[in-house]
Amino acid sequence: MQTINSQTTPSDIRVRAYRVIKRLVLFLGVILLVKHVLFDSVKVADSLMAPTLIRGDRILVSRLASALPFSFVFNPEINSVAVVKEPFISENLLSYRIAALPGDSIYIDQGVFHNITRPDISYAVSIKPENAVPPEYSPRDYLQPLRLGSRGDTIRLDSLRIRDFTFAASMVRQENPRKNHEIQCRFSLDGAIQSGYRVKDFALYKGPLDSIPQKYHFDYFFWDKLKAYLINTNTGSDVELALFCKQNGKRLVQYTLRQSYIFFLSDNWQRGYDSRYIGPIAESSIKGKAIFVLWSFEPGKPFFKSLRTNRLMKIIR
Repeated sequence: MQTINSQTTPSDIRVRAYRVIKRLVLFLGVILLVKHVLFDSVKVADSLMAPTLIRGDRILVSRLASALPFSFVFNPEINSVAVVKEPFISENLLSYRIAALPGDSIYIDQGVFHNITRPDISYAVSIKPENAVPPEYSPRDYLQPLRLGSRGDTIRLDSLRIRDFTFAASMVRQENPRKNHEIQCRFSLDGAIQSGYRVKDFALYKGPLDSIPQKYHFDYFFWDKLKAYLINTNTGSDVELALFCKQNGKRLVQYTLRQSYIFFLSDNWQRGYDSRYIGPIAESSIKGKAIFVLWSFEPGKPFFKSLRTNRLMKIIR
């Protein structure tokens, strides 16, 4: 009679351990594939896209548009809602609507957005023209014609007006995040450079022109209003305010874009902080397309009372 040995040998234990580890690795691989390539969920922490998205929403995001190699197949779509990495702020994600694509020419007049390249595309906003804020007070409702940069475009920074210069400098900064960038100005009266000139009664800044705080360097509204102030305080003189962009201490005169740029807008037109203020954002900053609201909880309320049942699985349009 044959005797069966039921004892587990060390080799059997190793085989079983290998199978368990193999399954765990496979399971984790599938999770990582889904999260970093296919889908992810993002919590909405602001009201930039209200009423489409509101604070407390948890949204499902398709990452195919940003994941290699799918990013070469799935192109951004006009009017779609995208989750975007905020320029110059690490890991901060925002939701915006795509209003214009690389190469498009656009403008905003009396709070109405116009895409010159795609006149059939409309962008609905909840503001009446008579309620538009004058351009001297805010860039919210007025934007002079602007063409969005595309990969391969060459920009001459020394030939641009203030708005286009600061937008171009911002694009340079987005493409070179590890390099140091600063904006310097040269102020001239009747052709004579004014060294050590001090700003005294300007609402946004008081002090020497050669010590403008870093927070204003890429703010075109600041520079535009500063020039208007200099003109008003030097009536009768020929005023020139020239801006220069330095990268690692070296002045940039010409730059060729390595990326393409998109103009993003907030559905919350009055309070949104978007491309009207910070300029075009690199297409590579898109982290995914918002699909629908998974669930939503109203901040500050008890758990069972905060659930917004009317937003469960709501498709984002």
